[in-house]
Amino acid sequence: MNFQECLDVFQMDNCVFEKQCKIQGTFKDNVHFSNSHFYDYADFHECEFEKMASFYGVTFEKAPNFSACYFKEQKAVNLINVDIDKLNFKSVENYIKDNYKDKNYKDEINKTQNEKSISKIENKYKLKCAKDCKDSFRVIKDVLTNQNNTLEAQEWHKLELYAKEKELLFEVENCHSKNNMRLVAIKSQDKNSINLTVDLLLLCIYRITSLHHTSFTRIINFTSWNIAIFGILIYLMSLLSLSFNEKSIFWFWGIFIFIITSMVIVWKVFERKKLYAASLISCTFVIFLASIYLVINMTILSSFWYITFAALAYCFFVIILCYFYSCIETKPKLFYWLNCIVYIILISIIIVKPQLINPFIGVFSSDKIYESQLEKKLNDFNTSAILNLAKISQKDFNLSMDYKDISFTELNSAKKALIDNKENITILQDEKLKIAKEFLGDKYEQILQTINQDEIMQKTIKPTSILYSIILLLCVFSLQKTARKNSIVS
Repeated sequence: MNFQECLDVFQMDNCVFEKQCKIQGTFKDNVHFSNSHFYDYADFHECEFEKMASFYGVTFEKAPNFSACYFKEQKAVNLINVDIDKLNFKSVENYIKDNYKDKNYKDEINKTQNEKSISKIENKYKLKCAKDCKDSFRVIKDVLTNQNNTLEAQEWHKLELYAKEKELLFEVENCHSKNNMRLVAIKSQDKNSINLTVDLLLLCIYRITSLHHTSFTRIINFTSWNIAIFGILIYLMSLLSLSFNEKSIFWFWGIFIFIITSMVIVWKVFERKKLYAASLISCTFVIFLASIYLVINMTILSSFWYITFAALAYCFFVIILCYFYSCIETKPKLFYWLNCIVYIILISIIIVKPQLINPFIGVFSSDKIYESQLEKKLNDFNTSAILNLAKISQKDFNLSMDYKDISFTELNSAKKALIDNKENITILQDEKLKIAKEFLGDKYEQILQTINQDEIMQKTIKPTSILYSIILLLCVFSLQKTARKNSIVS
C-alpha cells in the first residue's frame, strides 16, 4: 500500500498478514494495527504518523522496518504487548539477506560481470540494509524511551546492537575490498579494520555472554562455565605436572603442536567470519607465544615454558567457549545436560576450593589456589627419611638409618629446613646422588616428583590466575550491569 496522504482514520485491527506487507505514506489521522499478526516482513519505512498510532498486541514474526519513520506525537504511540519474542540475531541476519537486493542493487549488478565488483556491490548494499535495520530498531527504542518504558526499550536496543554488529562486519569487509588488503585496511584517519574488528568482537562477546546485558540467566551460566573451565584446567595441570619431564622430546613437541593447532582453529573460526584483522591478531599472538616457547626451551629459562602453555590453554578454552556457547544454546537438551555437568563441577569447586570464585584471587592471593604437596608428602615419611632429606637439603651427607629420641620440635625444624632448601635436593649428581638413593630408595624419587609438581604449579598458577581474575571480573561487572538493567528500580 503506497499513498501520499491518508486523511481518514486508518484501521486494520485483528488482521493477519501472511505475506510481506509494505505501507508507505503520511497518516493525518489515527492509525490502528491492534492485535494484528505479521508472519512476513512488515515495511513501514518513511511513514509519517501525525496522530495516534496503535500497535497494541501486534506480533512480528520477522524483523519490521520502521527506518526513517516519523511519529509526531510519541506519547500517542501504543506499543503495549507488542510480541517480538521470535526476533533475535538470526532474524537480523535473515532480514539483511532477504532485503538487501533492492532495485538499485539489481541495476548495478546488471552493469558488471567482474566477480570482485559484484562482491563490493553486495557488501555495499548489505551495509546499507544493516544500517536501515539498526535505524528501524532505534526509532521504536526512542519512542519507548520517551514514554519512560525502559524495560521494553532495552529489548529494541538489544536488536539495534545486533544490527550494529552486522554493520561493523560489513564495514570491515568494505575496508578490505576498497583497499584490496586482506589483513589491515584503512577506512579513514581514525578507523581501520583492526579498530572496527575490536568493536565488532566486543559487541559479539556481549551478545554471547548476556544478550547485551538483558539476560541474567545467560551471564550466570557463562560465569559458571568460566569458573568450571579454570577449575578443570588447574586439576589437569596438577595431573600433568606429576608425569611431566622437561627433557622429554615427547612433551616438547606435543605441547608445541597443541599451541599451533589451537591457534589454527582460532584463525579458521575468525577467517570463516571474514574477520581477517582478528586472524592477524591471533596469528601474531601465536607467533609470539611459539617464539617464546622455542627460546625458553633452548635457554636457562626452560623451567618457565609451562607458564606460556597454561596461559594459552586457558585463553584457547575461553575463546572456544565464546564461539560454541551460542551454538550449544540452540540445542536445548544438550545445553541442559551440559549445564547440569557445569553446575556439578561448580558445586564441587565451592566445596573443595571456594577461593576460586573470588575474582581478586589472581591478583592478591593466587598462592591459595594450590596447596603445596611437599609438606603433605613428608607426613607419609618416617623420621629417618625426613631427617636425611633435611641433611641433604643443607648439603650434609652424613646420613644415618637410625635416629633415636627425636622430639616433635626437632622434626618440625627438619621439615622447615627441607622445605626452605628443597632446591638442593634436585641438583644432586654422581656420588652424592648415589648416597641419597642408597639411604632413601624410592622416597628420593617421590620427593623429587613432588618438588617438581609444586614448582610447576606455583609458577603456572600466578599468571594464569591473573588472566582468570580479569575475565571473572568482567563477568561480575556484566552480572551487576545486567541485574541493574533488568531491575524495575531505576
